[in-house]
This record gives sequence, structure tokens and C-alpha cells, in this order.
Amino acid sequence: MGQLAFAHPFLDGNGRTILLVFMELCYRARFAIDWSKTGKDGYLRALSEEIREPRERHLDTYLKPFIVDISSRDEWPETISGIKGLDGLDKEGITYESLDNPDVQQIYRTYRTKLHDTREASDSDD
Repeated sequence: MGQLAFAHPFLDGNGRTILLVFMELCYRARFAIDWSKTGKDGYLRALSEEIREPRERHLDTYLKPFIVDISSRDEWPETISGIKGLDGLDKEGITYESLDNPDVQQIYRTYRTKLHDTREASDSDD
């Protein structure tokens, strides 16, 4: 999920897209996440930590307690619409940094380096 969030070209307004792709990947792996039991703050914290430190598997740790048996794709619209905060109406007081900001660019460069190092380490383990 962290890699999907990082790879997506837009930082804001694409949570539903990433979520749907992730739900499909989970479905194919024969499990699901009970998103109704997750919290937006905890999830976003884990996602941010995952992007900063992909080797530490912060999202795996956060999402593991919410793993449930696979659900039917027919339930997905209800599942997605029931996720608190996904409608984007709770953004009061949140400021977003511009991608032109050198500090933001450095965060992404650091993530790419860590992701590359993780992949090389994984390849050498095989």
C-alpha cells in the first residue's frame, strides 16, 4: 500500500483509487481488510512511516489486526462508502506541501533510495 501511495502521481484526492487497487490485490491474495475498524489518523501515520522507512513494514503492522476473510467484490461499494474520512470533508486545518518544495522532494528521493535498497536486499535473499 505504501508503494502504491508513493508511486501515484498525485498526493491529494486519490485515496479511493489506491484503496480500490489495494482491495483488489488483497482479494487476489484471498484476504481482506476490515476498513471500518481502522482509524484515519492511525492509518495515515502508518502510511507516512511506511514511506519514510519501507523496510520497517509499518503498514503491515498497522493493518494486520484488521485482516479478515475475503469478501465479495459486491460488498466493496458499501465498504468504501463506509470508511470514515474518505469523503474528504474532514480536511479542516490540514495543510498540504507543494511538490515544488525542496523538503518534500528530498523525502521522496530518500524513499526511492530506501525502496531501491530494499529491493536489492530482497533480490540477494533469493
